[in-house]
Amino acid sequence: MKLAHLFVYGTLQPKLAPPCVAHAVRQLRKVGRATAPGTLYDLGPYPAAKFDSEQPTLIHGGVYRMPRSPASVAPILHDLDEYEALDGDAAGALFVRTRLQVRLRDGRQLLCWAYQFNRPCDGGCVIPSGRYRSRTK
Repeated sequence: MKLAHLFVYGTLQPKLAPPCVAHAVRQLRKVGRATAPGTLYDLGPYPAAKFDSEQPTLIHGGVYRMPRSPASVAPILHDLDEYEALDGDAAGALFVRTRLQVRLRDGRQLLCWAYQFNRPCDGGCVIPSGRYRSRTK
């Protein structure tokens, strides 16, 4: 299934994107603020999301639209996958790109790509607000 949107909650947010992926993030167009059920963890230099539709807590982030041209989407996803340490082997990946249902502020639901942490978060502290930016201020 071709997805045209990306939900971001941490260092893929435009103002937080590091130089190695800033060029990819700049090609995305903001749709709006959104939430997804789950838990956000503070791992120090970046957050980790564990999405769970059964969780009462929310992860806050933004939804961005991919370029309309499929030829433009593939390199963006490649660069983001590389940054998120996806290596083709889901078992060894730091994050996995997954399909995720999010809720926009106006109540609409949207299916998006999102990066979920692929390791235990035993050492990470929960970010109670579910907002990475509030943790960084």
